[in-house]
This record gives sequence, structure tokens and C-alpha cells, in this order.
Amino acid sequence: FDKRRAALFTLLAHASTGVFWWQYVRLFFGSTLRFFGFLIAQSPEDAGDELHAVRAVYLHPARLKAARHRRKLASKDGTADTVRKLRPGPFLPYQHGLDSARGALTSAIRPEQAEITGRRSIGFDATGDEDDEPIQVPSLWQRRPWFVAFLLLTALALLAGRDLWGSGPLHGGALPAAPQSAGGWWELYFERWHAVGIGSDVAAPAFVWVLGIVAIPVWFSPDLLISALMIFAVPAAALGAHRLGRRLTDRRRLRMLWALTYALLVVASGAIGQGRIGTVVALVVLPVLVNSLLALRAKPHWQQGLRLGLWLTTITAFAPIVYLPALVGFIAVGVRRSRATWVSLALAAALPWVLVTEWMIQRVVAPSRWWWEAGLPDGSIVPTAWQLVMGRAGGASVAPAWLSIGIVLLGCAALLRAKEQPAVWWCWAVALVGLAAATLGRYATVHTGANEFDFDAWVGLPLTLWLAGLATATLVAADATKFDGRTARLALVVALIAPLGIAGWWLVRSDDGLLRRGPVDDVPAYLTSQGDNGVRTLVLEGTFAKGVGTSVVAGNGLHLGEEAVLPPLDATSDFNALVARILSNPSSADTEALAGYGVAAIYAPADVDPALEERMDAAPGLSPSGSPDPQARVWLVDTKPVLDDAGGNSLRWLIALLHTLLGVVAFALTAPIRKRVRR
Repeated sequence: FDKRRAALFTLLAHASTGVFWWQYVRLFFGSTLRFFGFLIAQSPEDAGDELHAVRAVYLHPARLKAARHRRKLASKDGTADTVRKLRPGPFLPYQHGLDSARGALTSAIRPEQAEITGRRSIGFDATGDEDDEPIQVPSLWQRRPWFVAFLLLTALALLAGRDLWGSGPLHGGALPAAPQSAGGWWELYFERWHAVGIGSDVAAPAFVWVLGIVAIPVWFSPDLLISALMIFAVPAAALGAHRLGRRLTDRRRLRMLWALTYALLVVASGAIGQGRIGTVVALVVLPVLVNSLLALRAKPHWQQGLRLGLWLTTITAFAPIVYLPALVGFIAVGVRRSRATWVSLALAAALPWVLVTEWMIQRVVAPSRWWWEAGLPDGSIVPTAWQLVMGRAGGASVAPAWLSIGIVLLGCAALLRAKEQPAVWWCWAVALVGLAAATLGRYATVHTGANEFDFDAWVGLPLTLWLAGLATATLVAADATKFDGRTARLALVVALIAPLGIAGWWLVRSDDGLLRRGPVDDVPAYLTSQGDNGVRTLVLEGTFAKGVGTSVVAGNGLHLGEEAVLPPLDATSDFNALVARILSNPSSADTEALAGYGVAAIYAPADVDPALEERMDAAPGLSPSGSPDPQARVWLVDTKPVLDDAGGNSLRWLIALLHTLLGVVAFALTAPIRKRVRR
């Protein structure tokens, strides 16, 4: 505190008149930024010192003024130039920040050999090496193989995701487009009445809260967050898996191969290509969750339990189905353990019920929603028995099933070492839990409550858990096995089938997914602009012979998070009856009632049913309008729409605020504190 206060005071006292106010403002905001930086870096002592130093200097301007007056008198004898030479350069703090960022990146990519980067000095070290003999410098691959592998994997992700770069929001498959700003997610989380469909008071999904927090740095372009997540999901999963692998083995090559295999299983499942953001987030965070569980098992403490609970809450918010196998894993870890272990595990299991209470209650009331992840409940192809064993859920962008045969064979071979390595049984238990969950999900259907039709459950996540468990069993068995030359070569060839095969398939078939980048065109653009004020458009699709589907769109369509707050069927029964009357025998009273729901237009996309077109043209109270698509039709409602947002839970914002505060408190309690080294 004293050193920082003295530094601020000295810089301001000796600043020249021309730059004093610039320094005054710059140091204030710079110190504020340092305060938040210390909090993020889990150094609350340094953050407190920074805050106290700013308060001690800026709340006493008289002292600063007197010091500047003394400096002005002393500057006449030539001491000003001497003091100026002793000051650090203006860019030195930023160089310190770059050094810290480089050290943090190195620690994240290769934590076992992270270099300790010191602060830059103002001076110069002129000492040299007296030995003039040439030094043989090893290659970068020899010095840092994981760093090179991570760079290659990132380059592969960029090349394979080349079709996802461009302008416009990223959407498609199960992924709706992101809102225009992160404030859209916060508004959805706190508001009591949602302008979705004809209006809804359903509680916002839990993952909206997580997205709103993470998207704060990219507030005005949250699509950057979604794009980065979907494009760089594989390298991110590799980082978490490699850090977990340090707990499983000390053999670097085995750890690297296992981490790359797990990361590529994320894209092999089809989750990225199908836009299943819930599965993507869960698979990226899953190694971190397991790492926290192993840390708790080694050293049980309530802080470890809170940290584990936060990771479990994050995964549950995006993919609730993970909570049930995780609960089974907690019980298995706690068997024959101390009371402190059980308390920590109970705290971790209970935290999701505290932070995302309504999200969990919805799953208890409607158990099929355990399978409903973040995003649209897009149905998937029911996998066959062969696909289940090979870890493939079916659908678009799924890697060939035979590419996983090496993982299955080596996982079965690992059972031969289970007697000497009991950890193999644990890995197989995790794998079988994933396979059992996928088998049950194969016959499960998801009922969202807002749709008349049920959707087949997506089982890509538990099937990836099945393959990950087999791969981990192979890693544990190989770590304790000494292979001869021939056996080692054969095992290496079989182990490389999955990572090399999936990487090649991903690079060649990168454009085979449902994701696309571009404007969302559910309704014409001029109707979209009306939706900014809450005005809605009734969309009619289908024919009278096969059935007409209806939906209400506000703006240009649903944004990520709004798909979970659509009004339930019992709340839309009157509106559906009104639409049925308009389609059968419309009257002016019906069209006026349609405006009472905030509907200003009716839109029929391409290939309009002639009978439907004729019926709408003859309906009273509707005026035909132009459409940019010559095969589509638009009818405007003559009556001015009435927007009624009365309803909803008036305490919704208070509940959301309470959950947010509890989340902040839990994060503050679990953040590791970097102890200050006192000299």
C-alpha cells in the first residue's frame, strides 16, 4: 500500500503543468483497471492495496497541491532533470502486462513447464556468457511438443471452420442466433414478461445467466462469443483434457495423445456441425469438472466443494443430463471417505439447486426435459446398436462410426490390466454410465411444453462420455505397462486411428454441417424492423391438405435463450383457436382480435398453398402487401396492434438478482488466493 501510494503521489507531484491533468486522469483509470485485474488474478490483498492507495492520493488534493508547489520551487536549481531520468518509461507497465499475459498463456498451454517470467527492468544487464562454444538449441517440437500440438490443432480448427467465418450471426441446426448485445441475455434473465411468441412469463433458462457474464467483454457483439466457442471448441477441450491428464500420467506423449483424442471426439459427435451448443460447452468443461473432483478427493474442503459445484452448475445450465451421472459419480467417490469429503460433495451437488433453482425444478416436474439442452430441441436420428457402441448419435456432421473402433478395442484390452490398475475399473464404470444413459435416451422423447410434437432425445453427449471413459481406461493401463517394440508399434497404430482419422475427416467435410453465417430471414426485413417495438408476425407454413403450421415471430426470429421461454400450449389455446377460425371462416372480429395479440402482419413463406392464399386474400381486415420473395405472401392487419405485457411474476427480477449475487459470492469464495511473498 505504501509503495503504491508513494508511486502515485510522486508521479503526480513531479508531473509538468502541461501533462498533469492527463496523468491525473490516466493514473486514476489505470489504477481502477489494476484493481479489477488483481481481483481476476485472485490477489485480493494487492487489489485492496491499490484501492487504498488511490483513496489516499485522490481524496487529499491539498497535499498534492503543496507537493507540486515545493517541486516548482525546487525545480529552479536543476533537480527536475535528475528526477525525470529516474522515472520509468511510460510503456513499462504495459510491458509488465504483456509479460504476465504471456506467462499465463504459457501456463495454460503447458502448465508443467511454465517459465517464470520476471518484470522488465529499466536498467540493462551487460554481463555476457564467457563460454564462446556454440550451443546446440533443440527444436521447438523437442522443447515444447504440447505447445506445437496445440498450435496445429488450432490451425486445424481454423481451416475446418473456414465456412463459419464471415459477416452476419452464426446460426443453424439447434443453434439460434445470438442477440444484438449481451444486454439481451441480461434482459431476458431479469424481465418478468418475455416478448416471445404471443408473450410468456416462463422463467429464463439458466445458461442465459452464464452467457451474459462471459459476454460482458464483447457486449455489443455477443456473436463473437458464440462463434469463438463453436470454432475453437476442440482446442479448448484439448487444454482442459491435457491439464486433467497431468493427474493421470507423467508420460507426456501418452497424455498428449489422449488429450487430442478427447478433443477431436467433440467434433466427431456432430455437436459442432449441428449447432448443439449445450453439448459443446459440456464437453469443454467436463475435464475441468473431473479435475476438480479429483482435487476434492485428494484434499476435501468446503472451498473445493464450492468450486466443483460451480463447474457442475455451468454444465447443468447447458446440458442438464450431465447432472444425474455426476451425482452417481459423487456417490462413488464418497464411498469409504471421510466426513469432510461427504460434506464437500453434498455442497457441490446442492449448489445447482441454489443458483439455478427454477431450471432444476422444471426438470423434476417434467423429467423428459433432462434431455433438453441449450438451443432448439432439434430432433436427431435414432442411432442403431452399432452406432451406440461406436459412440455416434446420428444426424448431420457425424464422423464415420468405424473411426472409433481403435478406442473400443484398446478400451477392452485395458481390462487385461485392471487387476494391477484398479483405476481401469473406475474408467470403465464412467464409460458404462455414459453408454447406459445413451441407451435410455435412445427411447426417450423430449416434451418442451410449447410444442405439440415431441422430439427425439439427443444422445451425443453420453456417447462421447462412453468413448472418453474407454480412452481414459487405455491411458491408465498404458501408463503402467511396459511394451516391447512390436506391441508398442501395433498399439500406437490402433490408437492413432481415431485422432488422425477424425482430423482428416473434419478437414475434408467441414462444410457438411447445419451451421451457417448470415442474416436470419424468418420474416421479411421490413417486418423485422417492426418487431423491435414488440410488434409480431404470424407465420403460416404448410397446406390445408397436410396441415398448416403456425408460429408467432417478434423481430427476425428467436435468439439464443428465447427458445426456452416460449409460451406453453395451455397459454396459447385461445390464440390457436382464433387462428383456426381465421383459416377456416375469417371475420373482421377475428382479425381485430388478432391485433389484440400484437400481431401486425401474416406471412406465408415460399410455395404458398393456393387455397391458403385465396382464403387470406378474401379475409376482411387484411390488406395484401409486397414481399421480397415473389413466391411468398404478406398480409397486413388493418387494426393497429395492441401490445399487452401485463402478467408475469413481479418478483422475477428479485429472484434473478439474488441468484446473481449468490453466484458472485460463490465465485469469490472459491477463487484461489495468491499469497503475497513478503521480503
